[in-house]
Amino acid sequence: MKHELLNGPDGARLSAVIPGDLITTTVEAIRRDLHGLMEEPAVKRARVQCLELDLRQARMMDSAGLNLLVSLVKLGRDLDFKLRVVVANASLQRVLQFTRMDKLIEIVPAPGPAVAAT
Repeated sequence: MKHELLNGPDGARLSAVIPGDLITTTVEAIRRDLHGLMEEPAVKRARVQCLELDLRQARMMDSAGLNLLVSLVKLGRDLDFKLRVVVANASLQRVLQFTRMDKLIEIVPAPGPAVAAT
């Protein structure tokens, strides 16, 4: 998973590119990676205000993926950061809205045309 720590006018932001779908077979490795990133000394020193997940490569998400997002929202409450997701797939964006995840996290449509599910 690629990641980048950025400093901006709103504070530090950790951006992580998720390289595929958020499904049962991938979620545990992603969870470990993200929790590990949040524990890195450089990230702790930066006092990250926003964890941004780049989901542009994701075409689908199951209940395990939704559970991952909820766990990151809870972690964010503990460590005082907000969760933002960048989504290119229209179906994935509808899932996030239908499940009301858009009330807990910021959903940012990716620039350019939306990617349809295949």
